Amino acid sequence: MSKGIFITATGTGVGKTFVAAGLCKALVKRGIPVGVFK
Repeated sequence: MSKGIFITATGTGVGKTFVAAGLCKALVKRGIPVGVFK
């Protein structure tokens, strides 16, 4: 079974999408498959 990462914060406009995009890019660069939902 795949593991998941859930990114959350206490407000809007705090950079969740930015952090998620950077994390996805780093994982893909290492050959780890990524699926994203927003």
